[in-house]
Formats: sequence, structure tokens, C-alpha cells
Amino acid sequence: MPDYPQIDRAGKWDIFIQQGSTYMRSLSFQDFDISEFSFRGQIKKAHTDRKPLATFDISGVSNNEISLYLSSQESANLVPGNLVFDIEIFQQENNIDTFVARIIEGKVRVTPEVTKK
Repeated sequence: MPDYPQIDRAGKWDIFIQQGSTYMRSLSFQDFDISEFSFRGQIKKAHTDRKPLATFDISGVSNNEISLYLSSQESANLVPGNLVFDIEIFQQENNIDTFVARIIEGKVRVTPEVTKK
């Protein structure tokens, strides 16, 4: 069996997004090397929703750090209020997930934009 990171429970992290603003945050990992893994994350109105309201662009798997990004257009499309999100680490072989673990989860508070283009 490959050497997968042991993740007992996802970390809790509540985030704030200003509607219409670019959102960027970095996450650093110290307990295991992430260079062989990929990441994905979504924002939804509720955990049970099938369609995400936004999908994070996750990049920069270097120095054991990743960057989460939402464009200003993506955040402008979010409805102000309380939403949920999570981030997963995964590996695939032939487009089939061979390993998946939720690493971060929490609430998203979207504050409304006043100045619009």
C-alpha cells in the first residue's frame, strides 16, 4: 500500500469572503510531503447540495504550501450570507481516485459588495 498521509479529522477553518473581491490564501503543511498529491475544494450553500457555487483554483504545490484562489468575478457570483466549504487532498490513477482525504472544512461568510462595476 502506498504511503498516504494519516488524516484523522479535517481541520476546522471558517473563512470570510468579500463579494466582488479576489480571494487568496495559502496553506502550509508540516507533517507530510504534499508534492505527490493534488487538491480540490468547493463552496456550496449546504453540504447536501450537488452543484457548487464556486470552485477554488488551488495551485502552487511547492515548499509544502498551496494557494487557494477565487477571482473577483467568482466571488461576485456568491450570494451574501453563510455557506460551507471543504478542501480535499487526493491522488488519481487513470482518472480514478486512489486516495482522498478531507483536510479542511468550515463555514464561509460572504459579505455583500456595495461598489459594483
